[in-house]
Amino acid sequence: MTILTGGFASGKSTLLRESFLSSSGSAPIRLLVPTTTLAEHLRHRVTGASGHAGPAPVTTLAAVVAELTPEFGHPPASTIDHLLHSALTELDPPAFRGVRHYPGFRQRLSRIVDEFAGGGVSASTLQIALTKMPFATGRQRALAGIYALLERDLHARGFLLPGERIRLAASRVRNIPAATRFFVDGFFSMSAPETELLAAIAARHPLTLTVPTDWPEASETLSRLDHIEGNRIACSNIPTGRIRKFFGSGREQEVAEIARLIAQRLGDGEPAESIGIIIRQEEPYAALLRTVLSRYGISARFYFPERLDRQSTIRYFSAIVRALLSGWDHGALLELLASPASGGGTNETDRLDFDIREKMPGRGLDTLGEFGKRLNTLSEWPALHREPADWAAALAGLGEWAFANETIAPGSPESAVLWRRRASAIRAWTSALGEAAALLPAHSVTLAEFWPTIERVVQLTPLRVPDARANCVSVVDAFEARQWRFKTTFVCGLLEGEFPARPAADSIFDDATRIELRSHGIHLRTSSDLDQIEHSLLEVAVTRASHETFLSWPAFDANGEEALPAFALGHYAGEPTAAPESRLSPPTPFRMPQTLSFADADQIADLLPSPKKWRPSEIDCFRQCPFQYLGRYTIALKPAPVEPSERFDVRQQGSLVHSVIRRLAEAPQKGLDAIFEEEFRSLERKLNIPPSHEVLWHRLAMLRTLRAFLTSPTERANWQHHAEWTFEFDLIAGLTIRGRIDRFDASADARAFAIDFKYSKLERVKKLNSVQGGLYLLALQDAGYRPEGFSYVALRDEGEVITLEPKSLMEQAREDTIESVESIRQGLIAAQPADPDGCRYCDFLATCRIRERSGAAADAAGAAE
Repeated sequence: MTILTGGFASGKSTLLRESFLSSSGSAPIRLLVPTTTLAEHLRHRVTGASGHAGPAPVTTLAAVVAELTPEFGHPPASTIDHLLHSALTELDPPAFRGVRHYPGFRQRLSRIVDEFAGGGVSASTLQIALTKMPFATGRQRALAGIYALLERDLHARGFLLPGERIRLAASRVRNIPAATRFFVDGFFSMSAPETELLAAIAARHPLTLTVPTDWPEASETLSRLDHIEGNRIACSNIPTGRIRKFFGSGREQEVAEIARLIAQRLGDGEPAESIGIIIRQEEPYAALLRTVLSRYGISARFYFPERLDRQSTIRYFSAIVRALLSGWDHGALLELLASPASGGGTNETDRLDFDIREKMPGRGLDTLGEFGKRLNTLSEWPALHREPADWAAALAGLGEWAFANETIAPGSPESAVLWRRRASAIRAWTSALGEAAALLPAHSVTLAEFWPTIERVVQLTPLRVPDARANCVSVVDAFEARQWRFKTTFVCGLLEGEFPARPAADSIFDDATRIELRSHGIHLRTSSDLDQIEHSLLEVAVTRASHETFLSWPAFDANGEEALPAFALGHYAGEPTAAPESRLSPPTPFRMPQTLSFADADQIADLLPSPKKWRPSEIDCFRQCPFQYLGRYTIALKPAPVEPSERFDVRQQGSLVHSVIRRLAEAPQKGLDAIFEEEFRSLERKLNIPPSHEVLWHRLAMLRTLRAFLTSPTERANWQHHAEWTFEFDLIAGLTIRGRIDRFDASADARAFAIDFKYSKLERVKKLNSVQGGLYLLALQDAGYRPEGFSYVALRDEGEVITLEPKSLMEQAREDTIESVESIRQGLIAAQPADPDGCRYCDFLATCRIRERSGAAADAAGAAE
């Protein structure tokens, strides 16, 4: 055995690969690494250079174990989870009774069991050790019992835990062809069963192994190999690139700066394959990096398995089943329609979405047209009883439903990756269904009984998408980074407790217990060991670049609170710099039009009816924001229906109040309570408002408000009251105004006082800047009355009144109305809100680009400074 030792970036792996390539010839050679992604990476790098035609020259140690023990399989995570659930149910340990049904707790148990099993510690060995420990807790003994049941059930299903299987493989090393030469690289440390396997291989075959002496557990690995004769070659460190540090205002800004720097280097001719991004783990950076790099047009390959249940195709299949089991609940159907895999055209899907939202809450497929007819073919499933294997076969048929209306057309490499991901997801879905069926006995069950098992299997199934692209940026985690060398490396997310990560406390086997177990021959890592490993992972990441390494972190977290940079950053020279502000714009960002208008006069003229009669509410809408006016009145876009719980909003409450006041004026003898009940029930049916405590509260508040208003002393008692009075008049030639006044009072000598009811608070009413009151008074003047005043009545503040002076109100309304109509006719339709605070209530906020305009203005102001 030859052992190559040295620190990180000492050239050990380079020397081993050179020896591997030089050994290529008639004798078989094997290069063994820890993970499949690392094997894939090295396979591309060394296989082509060697021209080796033999079987799998670069593979994992686990693959060799599988070759030597073909009768045993490796238990999937879903099988472990299922058997742990069965063991918890069978034993029902009091220590775990309150948490045994939680998937997260079973995952925690799975990690502890894997820690024992990976080190070659059987359940019986653990149980014996615990009997010798006087302070062993009930939780520890309960876990040992669960571990024993898990071992039993796995053996019954033809599985062995990792340590057992590796030791069995060590006993069968004689089955490996005698002339095979082995190279082992990429392991930070090795467990006792793994070193036993290597010792067995080294006794029969030439073997070269790398051991990073900078790793905290290196001495333990080397001590296990001391009894094997061989050479040890110490490698000296090779120079690494300079280190630069920067921080962004948040994670988005940090990642945007990484993308900008990469784009800059790609523009200078640096190949993408020489650039790497290293993160501690997939969350929270992988998804953000995918989005931002894509927006910058940067091809990137992510060396992470995706979660199958998060893939859009699988979410679509799951949505179908959930909607089916809910009896086609409309809320579940919305989730189904939202999936891109549904294949609906944009306009048709939007129409169906609107129809369903309007009918919520409810059930049924009536509104879904042809798509609903297809779904209806599944409607009999909930009543059926089938064996799990038959359900799995039926559900696998849903694969034909995904993207049924799409065709594969030539496109970018990213498009090819997308379709490859979809195909891989469907294959993984079929495999997961079979796995779920194998977990249950072959008895007939309903789909509702089988579905929870499927969901759990899908949640625990990783999705690995084939991606053979070479010239693209690589995104890897800190463990995978050990065998990579880049010219430029970005290491992001360097926050204290995140990278290096802070080890989580183990509530079952604490550090004291772990230390005591060592005296019984059971080696478990303590929190101190894990802390050293985390800092070593950062050192690995920092030594991966030959030219330049960027260390980065966000200055603030998602809540806007100041984040704490990793203390380990102080070990690296250089002052950090702040990343320039960016809004994650792609290389060709959207640019706001230079003109104020989005339309021209001819286009607007074509959209306006002839003759056009203008309402005061239209004019007020234009004065608040011309773009909002365009969407609401000119194009007349229909906003998305609101959620059922939000339907009885302030607008509908105001409409209800106006209806009640109008009907009371028409038939006062009927009484407030009866009229209110009729109007509310009518509105409830029209909008399909579901009953709730909130709706009841608003009803009672409105009745109380109306009673207080109606019983208050009446001003101008001797005047005649007119309710809901409609009007139409020409403000100037060619400009007709029409509308309806909530109420006006007229005296015997033709004086008139107009009143408008607002179901709002007094403070909100005071902020109104409307042409409404002035146009009402102008309409009364045109009808032969002498306007004497105008008042707003704030009904939600017990009918408080705001009275405005008529002459100035009429003059201002005339001027504002003429100016607004002229602007509309000239096509001056811009996104220019008079009150930006009102934008959050606008139905067209997503399309007006006002946020981009605000950002551009801020950039221009910053540049001017």
